[in-house]
Amino acid sequence: MRNPRTYDGSYLERVHEMLVSSKKLGYKRLNPQAGETVLDVGCGIGLDVLEFASEGSNVIAIDADEEFIVEAKRRHAEAQNINFLLGNIFALPLAKSSVDKVWLDRVFQHLPNHNLALMELKRVMKPGGKILIMDTYYHKISLQFSNGETIRELIDYMIREKFPASAALNDLSEQMEKTGFSIIEQGIQQHSFKGEEQVNQLFRFNKLMLEMRDKELITAEDLASWVGYEKPELHLPILWIHAENSV
Repeated sequence: MRNPRTYDGSYLERVHEMLVSSKKLGYKRLNPQAGETVLDVGCGIGLDVLEFASEGSNVIAIDADEEFIVEAKRRHAEAQNINFLLGNIFALPLAKSSVDKVWLDRVFQHLPNHNLALMELKRVMKPGGKILIMDTYYHKISLQFSNGETIRELIDYMIREKFPASAALNDLSEQMEKTGFSIIEQGIQQHSFKGEEQVNQLFRFNKLMLEMRDKELITAEDLASWVGYEKPELHLPILWIHAENSV
């Protein structure tokens, strides 16, 4: 479901805290209810599941990474209404029309085929079921630095080499409608992060710059300027789409 990962559970926890305001709004929009079955696709180590389970929902949490599933099960060993499964979004181990609501947080940016994923999600959702998708809108990222040309090259490199599937996010709502989803509401929530530590916690720009220098995409002077820059500011847009399985 995702490219070979270069991050671990501790990274997921940091990002979870940094984007918690978007998370909370997403929970509110999805509005899980007691007795409903909520599917969390790309659950990672299970950082969102308690939010759904606490409302009395029955939670099915799926990830393609076996290590994440093992860790999620360990963390939630006492939970009674959460079931963690190893699985792939293109072939979910679930029956047709078996879930009421679906949650996907920063999953589509990793997927090579958005249409196939949407078709499979639609298959397992009940008619009238709701889905909430949140994803990083990479093409709208703004990063403050003294050299604008270098930053544009950095963002382009990150998208091209690390998140090539994110380009299709521009058309995601249209694809959803073609697949048989009705858009309830959608928008972009902005997050801002200041300082080298916060900015690099999210995307490890220092490492990306090193890669670019080694590939002679930027100069050693460009790299040195970035590393020595103490006040970078990142404006990160999170795309969210709330929709209904209308057919």
